[in-house]
Amino acid sequence: FKSPYGDHMTYLTVWKEYMKVKRADKGRHVGHWGNEYFVNIRSMRRVEQVLQQLEDLYPAALDEVCAATSTESDQTAPPTKRQKKSNKGSSTRLGIQKQQGSHGSVKDLPEELQPEKGWHTLPEDMKVRKCLTKAFFLQTALWSKDDKCYYTTASNKAVYVHPASTLFHTKKHPPVVMFNVLVHTTKQFMRDVTAIEEEWLVEASPETFQLEQA
Repeated sequence: FKSPYGDHMTYLTVWKEYMKVKRADKGRHVGHWGNEYFVNIRSMRRVEQVLQQLEDLYPAALDEVCAATSTESDQTAPPTKRQKKSNKGSSTRLGIQKQQGSHGSVKDLPEELQPEKGWHTLPEDMKVRKCLTKAFFLQTALWSKDDKCYYTTASNKAVYVHPASTLFHTKKHPPVVMFNVLVHTTKQFMRDVTAIEEEWLVEASPETFQLEQA
């Protein structure tokens, strides 16, 4: 399942494989598959719940995005129109409140959520990583060859890739990464780490970042 781009693309690969196994034989082998690959099936079901809530909030928009993201050869992407299951109170438990008058199409989304020009032609991994950059541009870090560590862009603190990350054993450190969580033990470790591009930071927040002139 490991992706050279880091943890989030690895998670996506796991999700796709989970959905493939679930569809086969009506999901009778999901438990066995989870045990074989050390995947927590309960966590996968929680992901399904969150996806269902996103579909409820932006039904048509999500259909368009998923259709643009998938390719003809990719048959493992989760369906975006599934029969709704009764799950009373799940929105509150997951911290998402359904609102009246949900947006019905991509064009109805707020301006900051509109896809960029040429978005549909980008590879899937680039789409995902650019979205992560836009959402977490303040949770990013730059690699220092001299100090052999990363420095956060927000506070210039020395941080390191967590040993549990798929990027921990990489020989070539990505120049720029985004992360979800900082964990302090003997050092400040980044968890859920993914490689991104420096220019994406400028696109995400030109008020915060600018590229150095050569």
